[in-house]
Amino acid sequence: MSYYKTKIPGISISKTGSVKNTKRDEILKVSKRGYFTFKNTSISLPKLMIETFKKIPMKTGQIKYIDGNNQNFNIENLEYKTKLDKIDPPLENDIIEILKYYYGSKETFNLKDVFKYRMHLKIVLDQRNFFIKYKHLPNISIFRAYFSFNMPGYRNLSILHNITVRDAQRTVYFYLNKLIEDCKADRILKQ
Repeated sequence: MSYYKTKIPGISISKTGSVKNTKRDEILKVSKRGYFTFKNTSISLPKLMIETFKKIPMKTGQIKYIDGNNQNFNIENLEYKTKLDKIDPPLENDIIEILKYYYGSKETFNLKDVFKYRMHLKIVLDQRNFFIKYKHLPNISIFRAYFSFNMPGYRNLSILHNITVRDAQRTVYFYLNKLIEDCKADRILKQ
C-alpha cells in the first residue's frame, strides 16, 4: 500500500484511508467517525484526505460521502461541499432590468456580449458601493475578480482562488442574486 505525505509532519495517508505515523512506522487507529489521534490532537481523516489528494483547503463546508457510507474513507468516495451548493442562477431578466434602470430603458443588452455585459454591470456595482457593502462576506474577492479587466471565466477564477469551477460559478451566482435582492428592496425591480 502506498502512503503519501500530508501537511502534518510525521503523518502519511493512503488513498483508501489508512493513516501511518512515519516516525514510529505504525498504522494509527481511525475511529468510526473518521478521527485519529496524533500528538494528543484529534484530526479529521476525511478533511486531511481532501486537502492532501484533491488539493482543496478545507474552510467552511462539509464532506459528502458519495456512496452514503460515512465510514468509507476512500478518496474516491469523498467530496467537498460548500454552502454555495444550493445557489440558483440569477434570472437574466432581472439582470437586464437592473441594467436598463441604470442605463436607460431604451438601451438593449445582450448577455452573450460578455465584455459589454460585465463592464456595464461592474459600473452598476460600483455605483451601488456593492463591494464595500459586502466586503465582510466570504468570497467577495472572487466576485470582484470576475469583473476585472481580463474577465476570467469560471475555470480561471477557480485556478486563481484555489476553488472548484462549480464553486466559482456559485459564488458569482450568489452575489448576482444578492444584487437582485438589493434592487428589489430598493424598488428598482418588482418583488
